[in-house]
Amino acid sequence: MSKEYVETMIHHIGSILLVNTLFLLIPGVYGYLIGEVEVAEYYIVIGLAVLAIGYLLRRFLNAPISLSLGDAVLLTVIAWIIIPFIGGLTLHISTNMPLLDALFEGVSGFTGTGLTMVTNPDIMPRTVLLWRSIMQWVGGLGVVVISLALFARGVTVARLAVAEGREEKIEPSVKRTIIAMLKIYVYITVIATILLYLAGMNFFDALNHAMTGVGTGGFSTHSSSVGYYPSLSVWYAAIASMILGAINFVDYSRIRREGFRSFISSIEVRTLLLIAFLGGFITYIILSKVFAVIDFRLFSESLFHSISALTNTGFQVGDVSHYPDIVKVLFVTLMVIGGSTSSTSAGIKIYRLVVFIKSIGWEIKRILLPSRTMFALKVGRKIIDHEVIRKVSLFIVLYITTLLVGSLITAFIYYVNNINVTYTDVLFEVTSAQTCTGLSVGLAGPHMPEAAKAVFIVIMLLGRLEIYPFIVAIAKPFIRSA
Repeated sequence: MSKEYVETMIHHIGSILLVNTLFLLIPGVYGYLIGEVEVAEYYIVIGLAVLAIGYLLRRFLNAPISLSLGDAVLLTVIAWIIIPFIGGLTLHISTNMPLLDALFEGVSGFTGTGLTMVTNPDIMPRTVLLWRSIMQWVGGLGVVVISLALFARGVTVARLAVAEGREEKIEPSVKRTIIAMLKIYVYITVIATILLYLAGMNFFDALNHAMTGVGTGGFSTHSSSVGYYPSLSVWYAAIASMILGAINFVDYSRIRREGFRSFISSIEVRTLLLIAFLGGFITYIILSKVFAVIDFRLFSESLFHSISALTNTGFQVGDVSHYPDIVKVLFVTLMVIGGSTSSTSAGIKIYRLVVFIKSIGWEIKRILLPSRTMFALKVGRKIIDHEVIRKVSLFIVLYITTLLVGSLITAFIYYVNNINVTYTDVLFEVTSAQTCTGLSVGLAGPHMPEAAKAVFIVIMLLGRLEIYPFIVAIAKPFIRSA
């Protein structure tokens, strides 16, 4: 490992620290303005301290070499460990939350998961609540991507963007694409804030729920989440914010270039809306029979939770732990599907699902038609080659395998701790963690076994970076030395 390589890696870590810890100052300043001085001081001091470290690392260590894709992946993994750690450590210091719980909260925040160790956010200082929302907003777009928008140059930009899953282009260059995505992100956050405020939320709640809704994170300022507000207009405004965050940023760019018709004709947009409303309708049919209720409010609750699951947001307006197992399994399926590519959602993503399903049809067609028959492998406007199909299939198998292993490990932890839970609930909660959703049937919380908290931290990170980067980061030293 050369001196130039180490300097380059540390230089980029400095850039990431410099940008992401700037956000720590926002709740600090806000806390001073509203009189929460004692809490706000922690955010100011920690923010300035880490800011100084980032500045010194960037200022006195150059980046003499370009990063390879493997190096970019390793740097991204390191960043996704360091930044949530700082976020969690700040929560630990400012709230006296146990360290492991605080680190869980930091990882859940930045990964946009929304499972929480906070049992009663209603009584927490607003400074802390704002920081929890900012973590999810920043993590939704990506801690590395936001840093790239300001600092990175050359081929490193492209490789880091790929490593964090932002390789699709809106503009000719990757850096201009990232800046365009950041602008879109700000626009839809403002739109969501206005919708929630007009629907009946106070401005503080509207801003926080807009950040965690568009960031598809799901943290709330209330223990009952969006359900704190009984108004259906608030629920539907929150639904709009979740959908806004789950749409591909590339599709948003088409509105300006090609008009709204091009946007709505996108296969991801249409499939997202179709699955969302189909899931909501099926949930309503089941719940109406189980609870013997047929009304618009139950339909709204069913639609809300289905969209919350599909977009990997995690907002709740009711207690899903009381839902029958068939609905929980349906939500597990929706969570695994997830939102669009190049959105703030996680899961396997709708585009991959469409490619996978279509590839089954193509294979059946290939068997049934004469051997010399040629037909296009096309999804929307894109021609798909067999390499893409192979990668998509492998990813889905890896994703499901990781999910099953994680759920079995978690179930074993609960078993050895003599905690009686059903496997359906364990699978639901682990899926919620891996898909960075945050819907909960009550297993996640301060009462969890310590080992389960640690497992969930790993699962949330794996889900946010889609598993491969962590495998690459672990394998890289062995491959290099081989």
